[in-house]
Amino acid sequence: MKILIAGVGNVLRGDDGFGVKVAQSLSQNNSFPDGVKVFEAGIAGIPLVHELMDDYDALIIADAIERGGAPGTIYVIEPDIS
Repeated sequence: MKILIAGVGNVLRGDDGFGVKVAQSLSQNNSFPDGVKVFEAGIAGIPLVHELMDDYDALIIADAIERGGAPGTIYVIEPDIS
């Protein structure tokens, strides 16, 4: 199984850089199994789209989002593929 973990956000906008920092931290971890790739996307959508064309089975996106919850709240948002 091929899994892409993408860190998204703008490090120049404070908390919006959360996803990029997650990707940077995970990139220092060499204990991922084969098939797992960490990708620091930042705010560049086109390179992420190109990476996604590499036939991944799953995508995990780390990003900051404003949903009205307490700061630091983690949300898991899954697509409805029915």
